[in-house]
Amino acid sequence: MIGAFALCLCVIEPLASTGDNHGVWFVGDQDPAIVEFDSTTKGFDYSLCFRVANNEYININRLSHRPVDIVMHHGVIWFIDYTSSVALYSLERQGEKSHNVSLQGIMESESAPTDLVSMQDTVYVCFGNQTLQVHTFDGDGWDQLPSLDVSYARVASFNGTLLAAAPHELGAALWEYENGEWNKSAVVTLQGIFASIEVKDDWPLLVSVENHQGNIVGLQHMVPVHIASFPIPKGRWSTIPSPEGICVLGVERNGTVTSIDIGWPSGSSAGSIELQLGEGYTPSFITRYPIIFAAVLFLIFLFVRSRSQK
Repeated sequence: MIGAFALCLCVIEPLASTGDNHGVWFVGDQDPAIVEFDSTTKGFDYSLCFRVANNEYININRLSHRPVDIVMHHGVIWFIDYTSSVALYSLERQGEKSHNVSLQGIMESESAPTDLVSMQDTVYVCFGNQTLQVHTFDGDGWDQLPSLDVSYARVASFNGTLLAAAPHELGAALWEYENGEWNKSAVVTLQGIFASIEVKDDWPLLVSVENHQGNIVGLQHMVPVHIASFPIPKGRWSTIPSPEGICVLGVERNGTVTSIDIGWPSGSSAGSIELQLGEGYTPSFITRYPIIFAAVLFLIFLFVRSRSQK
């Protein structure tokens, strides 16, 4: 069963996203069919996005690499990139439509990170594919917590501590980090293969996958309660808390963004909808085609000058 989960990871990686009662943020793909003539945007194939309505989103900042994960930390978006090393960034709003990206820290690692977690004044970078390793960043430097010998673990912040979940033959096994060590807390029976863990209103939410169907189970005092089932979106996808309850986001490589809003705690859903890019934030003709615009202005100038000379 765990081998099947590993196969799922090889096929598609989770969508980098985060959400709370104030909004939903995610990493979107730019449509590769759109030819950008503006040199300032060429090569920026991804964007940090914010959902402004249930059917609309805007691009906040364009990026050349796809972040592994993002998190809201003290009102500022933090994201992590992995190429030859792990790079931790923050994205702080500077104006109405301007944001400043700052490099916070770099850490050498042969493994790719899987989760970025915010808790109190610390950001936690988690590596869960083989043995779970957690590195902390407090703004000044890095530190490492004791490792947990489980594979394909996912991590969330719960009640002031870290909660890790990993695939188990019955569903998912859970550990809590307390007093400097990982303590096994429960084994939860799930339908299908465990995929991720989130927290909504002090409820851990376990997401599992079975036959192209996603299932969400909430834990109330570690007692499982079925919340909802949903069809798995195309492309990269994730399940995160949202102002409406729970949001299932999907982003395809062609730039299509879909969402399924699930009520909380009712589990009711109106089905999947396609999000549209907000018109007020799409690049203008001048921004997209500066060379053509300059040429048109020059031709108009020559035409007006020739008319005045006649």
